Amino acid sequence: MTKRITVNTNDRDNAAVNLECEVNVLSAMRLTPATVNLGQIKRDAAEQKSIVKITRGDAGPLKPKVVSTGNPSIAAELREVTTGEEYELEITLKPPWPSGALRGNVKLETGVEEAPEESVAVYATIAARLQASPQRLMLRPDPEKETRAVARLNWDGEPKGNVLETKTDDPRLSVRLEEQKGQQMVVVDVPPGYEIPKGQVRNVVVTTDDPQVPTLQIPVFVVSAPVASEAQPAGQPGATPVKPGVLKPRARAEAAPAGAPTPSPVSTQPTGAEPLQAKE
Repeated sequence: MTKRITVNTNDRDNAAVNLECEVNVLSAMRLTPATVNLGQIKRDAAEQKSIVKITRGDAGPLKPKVVSTGNPSIAAELREVTTGEEYELEITLKPPWPSGALRGNVKLETGVEEAPEESVAVYATIAARLQASPQRLMLRPDPEKETRAVARLNWDGEPKGNVLETKTDDPRLSVRLEEQKGQQMVVVDVPPGYEIPKGQVRNVVVTTDDPQVPTLQIPVFVVSAPVASEAQPAGQPGATPVKPGVLKPRARAEAAPAGAPTPSPVSTQPTGAEPLQAKE
């Protein structure tokens, strides 16, 4: 590994000096891969497995041992390939799945005094058992009439849970559950001119009979409507109004009285002078 170090000096001819350093980093064991990321896992998926290859590093022979995984949904098992030299670490993720991120850290004892511990980070993402779409409600209330906002409830996995109650922490809002073509919809009625103090949020809370997601909270925000631009003069969109008593230059002829002679352009030739001829 190469690193560059910059040294600043008070020498006018060499204000900065760059030094390149080569470093050989020693390790007790080598892990391939060093991090396990299983990506997105469906909620109805079976257990997931990944193999990490462990080989001897720059110190003595290995005597690895799994200490912990940091998560009850993660199991780790060591298999010896070559004593002291090579091993396989089988990492298993198993249901029941949590909602959202699944994280763990498999800690290992190496059996090498110079570096007694190593670890393998484990990542996965589990689809939430219940989600609202959209996940938050952005309201644009009408100043004169009632409006409504709708959020669809999406269940991941079977069977779907049942909604027991929908409520809100703002009594000015009315919330209910509707069924539309077998889809559960949370409907919020918004009164005319509804407002929320700046920086504050209201919430809709959905209560279910599912032990994995007993409640779901949907934040409610108010979005200010854009300010309407000033009206432009009729017939001239985008034009600048003319002040009373001020005429545009090309409007002078139009403003002259009917029948008045139109002034001729003033000649720049001296009086009585012959017209200039072009030279051959």
